[in-house]
Amino acid sequence: MKSQKLMIIITILLLITACSNNHNKKDPLKASYNGMGTIADFIIFGEETLAAEGFEKAKKIMIDIENKMSLNIEDSEINKINLQAGKDKVVVSEDTFNVISRGLYFSELTNGSYDISIGPITKLWNIGKNDERVPSNEEIIEKLPLVDYNKIIVDIEEKSVFLEKEGMELDLGSIAKGYAADKIISTFKDMGIENALINIGGNIKVLGKNPQRNRSWMVGLRNPRDARGSHFATIKLDSGKTVVTSGDYERFFIKEGIRYHHIFDGNIGRPSKSDIIGVSIIAENSIDADGLSTSVFLLGSKKGLNLIEQMDGVEAVLVTKNLKLITTKGAEGFIEEMKNQL
Repeated sequence: MKSQKLMIIITILLLITACSNNHNKKDPLKASYNGMGTIADFIIFGEETLAAEGFEKAKKIMIDIENKMSLNIEDSEINKINLQAGKDKVVVSEDTFNVISRGLYFSELTNGSYDISIGPITKLWNIGKNDERVPSNEEIIEKLPLVDYNKIIVDIEEKSVFLEKEGMELDLGSIAKGYAADKIISTFKDMGIENALINIGGNIKVLGKNPQRNRSWMVGLRNPRDARGSHFATIKLDSGKTVVTSGDYERFFIKEGIRYHHIFDGNIGRPSKSDIIGVSIIAENSIDADGLSTSVFLLGSKKGLNLIEQMDGVEAVLVTKNLKLITTKGAEGFIEEMKNQL
């Protein structure tokens, strides 16, 4: 399922040739890494030695972030925070503190619909795992008081985090990949890599341009209701830009004709019931696009669009339940082509 996620969220429209021993700078060098619960693809144009170094550094960044923020790693900083919930604060790394702080920003922005303390609800449903299920109303009501971003206490001076109530659990799965994408592209730039594209489970960020086409990178947005993977729009990304998509088709299961997806509303403890089935955010920072794609999905088209229209340098493309396509005004500058309807 995780490998499928990479394919169904976004199709990268690159007509590129395979690498050869006689490497041409206009041929891409590619690498993939399985980490952070997904598959990451890296494409670099340039010298082989520099690209190889870039791939290795990208992998190390992902491993480091996963070791700090994964719920699946017993001694991760996130698990240490969760284990000390209601007991004591935990001093964390700058990376983990930055991601938690940004997650709190989006939690406040949505009045708790997006909530990084959603962990108890995520575990209750377990969507994407073998034992996914629809919990009872009583179970959800029991866990909901543990989901409250206002009870996450952070100290910027000592970089500490404290969860006020025992049983609370942080879950940074909705934002950590965006942070990793930003850090990797920044590292590539510092290394002197000029043209690259990375895709961490649908979090796409680019550097420079596509040398084979001598133009901006082109990315296709996938039709969320077409199993064949067709795209309904093509957008262009200039250097430093990112696009992140959230949708109800990424991880879900169907029971008695009802689709239960993995994007939980922290206020109700259930998958979001908004009118959106897919949202793509175009921005400068992938961590922000990551948080905003989930936030807009939860808020719905009206409130979500209103939120994005008030932000500088951020655009959105939405697909509603009735398969209507909606974009922010500024998104037109990024759209190369788009269908009138799905």
